[in-house]
Amino acid sequence: FVDRTSAGLDVLARSGLDVRIVQGDSGALGMPWREQVLLPRAIAQSGVALIHAMCNTTSVFGRTPLVATLHDAIWRETKPAQQRRAQSMRQRLTESYIGLAAMHAARNARLIITVSDYARGEIVSRCGISAERVRVVHNAPNRIFQERRDRAMCVERVAAKYGITGSY
Repeated sequence: FVDRTSAGLDVLARSGLDVRIVQGDSGALGMPWREQVLLPRAIAQSGVALIHAMCNTTSVFGRTPLVATLHDAIWRETKPAQQRRAQSMRQRLTESYIGLAAMHAARNARLIITVSDYARGEIVSRCGISAERVRVVHNAPNRIFQERRDRAMCVERVAAKYGITGSY
């Protein structure tokens, strides 16, 4: 289940995955409404065997096994009172929701995936999660960063494109 259409969904569908959109377009309540009402309903109706929550938060309802991706543990930080007072009520409610839903995901996930060893350490220490339940899967670089086999040809092509001549 995803919350919107985006580039790449066709790749998932071609790989045999059943991709369904559960939108939460309800203004300020959009994310909580989608995650806590619409998503559990869709999961119950579909009978999926495993949920992978990829963006820190998930529904606090349901019994379907969960794998959660927690990108960091910044939501566990306490802001100074002066900074909190400067926030709008909506910002404070959103941060509170994310903190509660992310902590629920961390405590209830059978496995937690994160993006770095540093983030793993923060999740383990700030959330009291067993290190054995947290795995690091580093972000993959874009294909543009792969090494070119014919470097000279690439250099010539770039030089010609930008009018670079001589030694540089």
